[in-house]
Amino acid sequence: MDLDFLNEGHKYRELPRSYVIFICTYDYIGADLPVYYFEKFDRQNFLQFGDEAYSIILNTACSPKKVPEPLKALFEYINDPTKGSGDVLVADIDRQVSRFNTDEWRRRHMTLQELMDRNYEQGLEKGCAEGEAFGLEKGRAEGETAGQAVATLKLARNFKNAGISAEVIAENTGLSLEEIEKL
Repeated sequence: MDLDFLNEGHKYRELPRSYVIFICTYDYIGADLPVYYFEKFDRQNFLQFGDEAYSIILNTACSPKKVPEPLKALFEYINDPTKGSGDVLVADIDRQVSRFNTDEWRRRHMTLQELMDRNYEQGLEKGCAEGEAFGLEKGRAEGETAGQAVATLKLARNFKNAGISAEVIAENTGLSLEEIEKL
């Protein structure tokens, strides 16, 4: 994400302050707090990274009494979008959600994960089909070879039973004298 904020040729330290806000309807951290703030920190040396990149998690599943007043309408809306609170921010969010929450918009804006999943499934199908075709061809070839071997042994046995010498049978079938003696 940092690359989206940094123009080519600029230094990493020139990145502007950034906030990534996750809205969770479950308590990812498990401390029953309404808001979690994170920034990069070196635990071993107790140093801040100082890139001013922050992650904020809004936990709409926390105890209602812990939700700060400015967030109450937003949390209520996220937990139940059918409830109208009269809050201006929530009304604006609801308009934007309605605008983008359509089948057509979803089709046009496939997420990277969906694309990767689709490509994986297509690759898996193609790999399975190629593997099956290869296996069938190999099985056919091995079956033909085995069938030819059985036919050769049967022919050699018939020749042996007819009194033809082992040397002549070996010369015409490609079998060894030891194989012919075992027949």
